Amino acid sequence: MAYITLSNFKKITLQLDGQKFISEEDINNELNNDCLCEGLILGKFLFLNKTDKRNLLAFKRILTHPEIFLQEQYKRIEFHDTYTYVEEYRPAYHKSSSCSRLLHDFDGIIIPYKIQKDGKDVMDVYRAWWRENKHYLEEEREDIFYTLLHSRWGVEKYEIDYTKHKNSGNTSIENTLDGCCLAIKQLMDEWLSWLKDDSSPDQQLRAKSFYFSYRGKNAYLGDKSDSLQNNDTGFSDDDIKRCLSEMQHRFKSPILDLIKQYFKIKYNPNLDIKEEILIQLGFGACSECCKIPLEEWLA
Repeated sequence: MAYITLSNFKKITLQLDGQKFISEEDINNELNNDCLCEGLILGKFLFLNKTDKRNLLAFKRILTHPEIFLQEQYKRIEFHDTYTYVEEYRPAYHKSSSCSRLLHDFDGIIIPYKIQKDGKDVMDVYRAWWRENKHYLEEEREDIFYTLLHSRWGVEKYEIDYTKHKNSGNTSIENTLDGCCLAIKQLMDEWLSWLKDDSSPDQQLRAKSFYFSYRGKNAYLGDKSDSLQNNDTGFSDDDIKRCLSEMQHRFKSPILDLIKQYFKIKYNPNLDIKEEILIQLGFGACSECCKIPLEEWLA
């Protein structure tokens, strides 16, 4: 068997068109009744939209039957720089579960939308800045990194949240089923407290944004450049989008990541897939643990 990073595994699911092979009936039968633990039933997570549910079910199916599902539904990866992540490489598989490249820390961190919208030249500068300063994260001096990040780019910690991406490889911080459930409950409690915080000057804005987004289902609109449709909240589009973006990155996306982590631990903890399947999908062999020269791997 061969191993891939959790980040690359997530990217596989993002390239799948769930509408073509996952129906409403599939979601009802295979996902909505999933009980992660007492009190956490996915069908009762009102902030999940149809796309969220299709992506989660696709993720679960790949974990349980990777060879069958990928051969039937997935097309070969044609690598190109999407300018989505701070670091992008041709996807690779690994023969060693302890390979340092498998445990790479930064391949799943998305460039914030406020940087992406300024174009590739600005994103190149942002990436260069990241390479120069990521040693603070590696040295566990995160406070210094986030202070510099905000000073230089105006990016808040919740828009990055490096702690979500530590050990993006085939292990993770939340490495037990109970740990995932506890983290999900804590985030949901924090989200509720954030919404009901009467001491915040944004309390009304948060409440209006929450209901405008259908209880968080459409929180992704905070990162879209288009004008909001039917904004009758009494607040400007910019204010609503700022609040929606915080909801998406601070609460909803981390919860979705934790649900995927729960599925991973339960169904395929090592993310092991047959090597020949990964080659067919366009993965290259890792230059470090597969003993292939770097020049050939990059070709």
